[in-house]
Amino acid sequence: MLAEPAVLALSLAYLGLLFAVAYFGDRHQRAWSASSTIAPTVYGLSLAIYCTSWTFYGAVGRASTTGFDFILIYTGPVLVVTAGYPLVAKLVRVAKQQNVTSIADFLASRYGKSRAVGVTATLFATVGVFSSRRCRRPSGRSPSRRRGSTAAPAWSTPTPR
Repeated sequence: MLAEPAVLALSLAYLGLLFAVAYFGDRHQRAWSASSTIAPTVYGLSLAIYCTSWTFYGAVGRASTTGFDFILIYTGPVLVVTAGYPLVAKLVRVAKQQNVTSIADFLASRYGKSRAVGVTATLFATVGVFSSRRCRRPSGRSPSRRRGSTAAPAWSTPTPR
């Protein structure tokens, strides 16, 4: 195992590398977005970052417990990259024309810059994020155990033979 100072130094070095890449990308943004050879590479790297983060957040553990169920995590991004590229390109073009930066702004701009639509979209997204985070809370207990139930969790009950 690595010592704590080594882990801290490696983490800070990695974070510094990420900031350096972001700084370099911001400085050369116009040249890269105009280039037809670099844009697909950046697009592919963004997919790799997405898939890497999902691997980090549990695809390996999910694969070990549920088998091929983890494949669904990667199916969506692969379909968006292959079949959904024209849709994503159109969404980006419209977002740049309307000068919007969020899904709520995008939806509001599509409905006449309606503030009510933007607020509603923001509220739905906020409720969705909070409920999703609550479901994934790492308490080590099942939801029934959190409410004071004394029943054993389903995974610890032996199966009859």
